[in-house]
Amino acid sequence: MKFRKILIGAIIGFLNGFFGAFGGVAAVISLEKMGAEPKKAHGMAVAIILPIAAVSAGYYFLRGYGNFSLAVKTIPFGILGALIGSIFLKKVPDRLLRGLFSILMIYSAIVLILR
Repeated sequence: MKFRKILIGAIIGFLNGFFGAFGGVAAVISLEKMGAEPKKAHGMAVAIILPIAAVSAGYYFLRGYGNFSLAVKTIPFGILGALIGSIFLKKVPDRLLRGLFSILMIYSAIVLILR
């Protein structure tokens, strides 16, 4: 079980570093498969992704892959959106949360394929 957690953590980190954000999706799915309730899986995924995303962002910006001024302009609104989303998470039934999460993943896949 310990090796599995190490492997899952490494995969989540790789996906986040490679795709820029997919690590959070992988974390939610992995945590639910390990028995976490959906809302707890989403909350834990954010906690897991925070340090991983900070490392990825630092690496990207140091290598010239980011636009710092654009990031600074969008971060406050991202924080506001995160707070609002966290409040709504408590109010949404687990079944609806899974459905919305699934729809978002399918929509994202379709958009990427059609690009």
